[in-house]
Amino acid sequence: MAHRGRPRTTSINPEEFEVLVRRAVEGLPEQYRSLLKNVAVVVEAEPPRELLDELDLESEDDLLGLYTGTSVH
Repeated sequence: MAHRGRPRTTSINPEEFEVLVRRAVEGLPEQYRSLLKNVAVVVEAEPPRELLDELDLESEDDLLGLYTGTSVH
């Protein structure tokens, strides 16, 4: 049966998620991984309300990732 509305989500603890993020970065080709040497990957359970307001988002579920900083290209 097709999902209607919001898809089902899976829970993962923060430590497991950080391991997955680290593995994903380590799995990148060296030419891209080397560009991330000075990039901090910060994982937060929920975005701050102020950030959602700034981005004009209603729900924390509307933001799944965000890069802030200087463009590398």
